[in-house]
Amino acid sequence: KTKANIFGKVDFTVKITDNGSGASPNVNSFTRKFSLVIQPVNDPPSFTSQPVTLAVVQENYQYIITASDPDGDKLTYSAPVRPAWASLSTPENNGRATLQGRPPVSAAGNFDVTLQVKDASSTVEQKFSVYVNIRPSLQSLMVATGEDTPVALSASFFTAGYVDQNEDPLSGIKIMEVPKSGRLLLSEQQVNAGDTITAPALAQLTYAPNENYFGMDSFGWNAFDGNHFGLKPARVDISIIPINDAPRLILEEDTLRYEVNGEPAFVSPLADIEDADDDTLTSASVAFLPINHRPEMDVLQYDVTPNLRATFDFQTGVLRFSGRAPLADYRVALRSVRYLHQNTTDPLLKPKGVLFGLNDGETESEPVEMVIMLQYTFVEFQIPSGFTPNGHQSNDTWVIDRPGGGLEEMDDAVISVYNKQGVLVYRAKGFGRPWDGTMNGELLPADTYFFTIDLQLRSNKTYKGVVTILR
Repeated sequence: KTKANIFGKVDFTVKITDNGSGASPNVNSFTRKFSLVIQPVNDPPSFTSQPVTLAVVQENYQYIITASDPDGDKLTYSAPVRPAWASLSTPENNGRATLQGRPPVSAAGNFDVTLQVKDASSTVEQKFSVYVNIRPSLQSLMVATGEDTPVALSASFFTAGYVDQNEDPLSGIKIMEVPKSGRLLLSEQQVNAGDTITAPALAQLTYAPNENYFGMDSFGWNAFDGNHFGLKPARVDISIIPINDAPRLILEEDTLRYEVNGEPAFVSPLADIEDADDDTLTSASVAFLPINHRPEMDVLQYDVTPNLRATFDFQTGVLRFSGRAPLADYRVALRSVRYLHQNTTDPLLKPKGVLFGLNDGETESEPVEMVIMLQYTFVEFQIPSGFTPNGHQSNDTWVIDRPGGGLEEMDDAVISVYNKQGVLVYRAKGFGRPWDGTMNGELLPADTYFFTIDLQLRSNKTYKGVVTILR
């Protein structure tokens, strides 16, 4: 069997040998030469190019056709079946041909093509169809959303601005230009210019305006029909409707540790206010929560601020500032608020809740709560160990003192004095009249006496000791 594409004269020698003795005069082999002439047979040519099967109306179509011939014969091309808008050109001596043309608007759809290539004696065909597509056309779209509110942009939204004369469905879109005052997000991931999104994935596409932005925004897009993008991109205009943002109060601390000592303490001296939409407020409030609030003891003090009216309701524990005024005025007013607990003798050390609120005339702020933790350090009494009731106007009475004062508030305190036999010689309620060393108007002898002082406090604070009368 000859090799492929071999022809011409072939010489070869054949030698035949048997299994007998080859010693003279015996002969056991025979040799003969042959010549074989292989006649040439024509090999048909074949196409080496793949057809271009897609064209666009009013755009140039071109298919560069190439073929080869095993025998090296000269090839000729023809197109017995082709669209009316296409022509076949066959430049000399380059072994190629070109099918080209520009489909008119009316030429949408499928067109059959048959190409032929011939050598000296054989013809080979290449058959295919060219689909002439009309690029989709786009219309600009519009959508509205509220300030700080994302809006979904589904496939049906873009389909409303998509027109395809071939009736091809929307296959996807390309983002041509991103919005300037917001972001496009696909499954929470940011979309950039040049990104393509398939139609099914559009269900996850959203537009999110920048925080506190309102007004107009837009982005550019193009549509893909499965074959081509639109000739001209379109725009999505977005109207972001302003929505009033509630004012916001910022406290530097959420707890005030208050020492019960008769002095007021600033509740939040560094309080701050923010309002994204406006620089004015209409009211602010600082109110005790009902639990543990004691109207007779819990007081909020404040400074009078220009442009604001202020009232404090002792019964409800609500301090209210009102009047349309700049944030700065309300900031000064709130920073001036002070807490005073008026029971410095026997305070009930339970936490107080205070609630802050703001209003800009349209929206209430989120309430901000602060806790006031009461702390109390008892100031010990100074009790003399003796006195000299001898009428010299000096140290004539047993005077009990307390640094910083507060004795006048202890009217319920009970002071009792006993002699060595346990007889009660003196009893008083409160510290208004010091003991003068007498019993029922009679002078008591110089001696040592025992005393108890019951302050009648929740803490059960009492004093016990001795006092000496010297004469």
